[in-house]
Amino acid sequence: MTIYDSVLLSKDTLDRLYDDHLDTVQALQQTLREDILPGLVDELQLDPECEERAKEWIDDTPSIFRILKRHKFVTAFSLEALRTTLSWRVRKLPALTFSPPCLFLQCLPMTARDPFGRPIVLMKLFALLESSDDVRLSLLQNMELLRLHLRHVNAVLEDKDRIARPVLQYVALLDVKGMSFKNVQHMDLLSWFIYELLPHYPGMLAAVFVLNYTWTYSGMWNVVKRALPASALSRVFFPSHAELIGYFTSAALPIDLGGQLAPVSTLEDPLRAQISISGTSAQTAGRPVQPTCSLISAPARTPVFLSSTSPLNPFYGYPVSYQAASPTLRHGRRRKRDLLRTLARLWWARWRAHTTAALCFCMTILALALTWIYRTRRARWPWRWKPLSASSLPPPGGYVVAAMASITAVTGSRNAV
Repeated sequence: MTIYDSVLLSKDTLDRLYDDHLDTVQALQQTLREDILPGLVDELQLDPECEERAKEWIDDTPSIFRILKRHKFVTAFSLEALRTTLSWRVRKLPALTFSPPCLFLQCLPMTARDPFGRPIVLMKLFALLESSDDVRLSLLQNMELLRLHLRHVNAVLEDKDRIARPVLQYVALLDVKGMSFKNVQHMDLLSWFIYELLPHYPGMLAAVFVLNYTWTYSGMWNVVKRALPASALSRVFFPSHAELIGYFTSAALPIDLGGQLAPVSTLEDPLRAQISISGTSAQTAGRPVQPTCSLISAPARTPVFLSSTSPLNPFYGYPVSYQAASPTLRHGRRRKRDLLRTLARLWWARWRAHTTAALCFCMTILALALTWIYRTRRARWPWRWKPLSASSLPPPGGYVVAAMASITAVTGSRNAV
């Protein structure tokens, strides 16, 4: 079976499932909107902006369907997962009013699609794992951007054809160029992505095409595939250059990958444009999106502070605060103590394991040395370590009698001489 046939079979199956369970999805949306969301609003004291943000996600039918599919279309399990995700979104998901350029993920222009009309995303694994920052927040932000962009694509499609089935997934190009076995130390990031973040954004990739794969990466792949479920492994392909062009056509690929589009570095990223779309009154799935509320929303009632090592911090190394749309230094200037504190924090994050191991080793050597000294001295001078008892002590006045006997012996020996 060719790659095209395999992807087509998966797409037909997914489309059938969407049609069969659309009524269930709409019933879940109604339950979320009428029963669960009002309780969260009262419990967390959400303002109207946050409530509108939650409603926007509830109205995203493909997202609700993907979570329902993840839980095998069992309504009770799906409803519990949806409530958990909704609570997580209003508690922890930051808004998208600001986003720095992303080096490891880029969406190709909307004119570049796979044969089934799905958007294409390019992911550079080396840039992700070699980043000196904690990329978890950036990953979280980009997953939300992918969801919003997919919803925008469906809104445009619905304007053209009201009865068209929505686009449910992306197709990913995963570039592994530059990877080495030392990157396996970042398996904790992969585990966090799979077990903590992905449950809130399940099933967004229809297929993953691994690029620049050679036999030198087989060892890493054997490690990584143990962390992936079987359903995900069936959507991973290792195409040759001819197979890649045969599936996408050269008109849908940048020149970096042998296509006819401009280089990747010069292509517009629709994900970055999605921030301005979501922050205005643009239509998303037929309804306007209200401004979101989060750590960096504007206007803010009180200043919100960002860590000096946050990926959202344009003054990296120094703490900043958001009181308006633009960040400002928290103390009004770049203080050396803040930079030294950041460097110490980064050093400790990088060398914590090594430092802890070295300290434990030194403490063990010190304990062994003290034990050896104690045992050696006890064997050489045992009388120093013998505990005193009542029988070993001389009687009262014994020291005086012994001294007089010594003096008498010395005097007698002199007289004899």
